[in-house]
Amino acid sequence: MKRLILLLLFVSIFSNHVNVNASEILKVKLKNYIGDKEELTIQVKGRFTTINGIEVISEGVEHILTVKKGSILLTNQNDKTMFNDSLVLIPDVYDEEHVITVNDKKYLGAMEFIIEDGKYIRPVNQIPIEDYLKGVVPFEVYPSWKLETLKAQALAARTYTMTHMDKEMDDTIQFQVYGGYEWFEQASKAVDETKGEKSLHLKISPSMLIIRQVTGE
Repeated sequence: MKRLILLLLFVSIFSNHVNVNASEILKVKLKNYIGDKEELTIQVKGRFTTINGIEVISEGVEHILTVKKGSILLTNQNDKTMFNDSLVLIPDVYDEEHVITVNDKKYLGAMEFIIEDGKYIRPVNQIPIEDYLKGVVPFEVYPSWKLETLKAQALAARTYTMTHMDKEMDDTIQFQVYGGYEWFEQASKAVDETKGEKSLHLKISPSMLIIRQVTGE
């Protein structure tokens, strides 16, 4: 029930600012750059609240997350707040003026922090697929490559993503390397210009050779 409420809330926030529906919002576990950590440092740009609409984190202030007695402890200079099983931070508005930084890595969208293996804090990013791809393409290939090559990679990455939506995806090479909100102009343009397009290909790897391009669902 909690997951359904979260999804509906995220869809409501995202759909007010970008044309998305529930099937176009992706959950990505952050492992590649974060690793397995018992402590995380987070900061936000813009206003973020919990699922209950409570503002527990202040803009521009460094906050520390740790695991204590099976719960998540949020600490800043003045306060300490405990969360029983997870902490969800949701932007008031989905845009590039609302950014959450986790251990110096920037992300758009909502972020859920869960306890993993009883001691690690695992961030889970929720973000529309097209913006996720903008954080994938330049990390799967060189962002300096020609636009047409980047567009081919965008097609491959989108197809791979859409065929793995039933998986518990993460940001490692096990799926696709996702660099968060570290975008490159040409790679983002490639994603935008291929929106709605998928590819047919020979291999399962997201860095595959494009054989034929198709348009549609």
